[in-house]
Amino acid sequence: MARALLVLALLALLGYGGCALWRGQASDETKIRREIEAMIEALHATEVAPIMNRLTEDFREEERGAGKEEARYGLAAWLREARDPASGKLRYRVAPDWSSWRYVPDSEHDDRAEAVLHAQVFEGRGAGETLIGEVRIASAWVRGGPWRCRRARLETVSGRPPFH
Repeated sequence: MARALLVLALLALLGYGGCALWRGQASDETKIRREIEAMIEALHATEVAPIMNRLTEDFREEERGAGKEEARYGLAAWLREARDPASGKLRYRVAPDWSSWRYVPDSEHDDRAEAVLHAQVFEGRGAGETLIGEVRIASAWVRGGPWRCRRARLETVSGRPPFH
């Protein structure tokens, strides 16, 4: 029995190590895309910290000139207002259009890159969901360990996204 448990533990450890190795071998483009996906998941879960942890300390939101702390307070306030009072869930859904994804590595610095992504914004959930707008998100990323967002600009392409 102990031997079987040891074998299972070793298999689990090998699986975890293999997964970590696989993620570590991903391209920089894939790593940045995963960071963006994680930020969108955190937004849908109305969690501020996972989003803020992916920003550099000198982060700047270019449209308003907000730094990281201003962005933290603004995001937290918006998430409080955007929650459905009955369910506590976010009343909106951001659906990235990965076919619009553009990744541009910096030709002079291998630890910098830019990314552009369009996303649709929906209000409501399920059958009652309504498209309310489309946004373009342009971001600049730096690698100091994991990739982190240093600059971002959110532009309305159409409609009325709720966070403007």
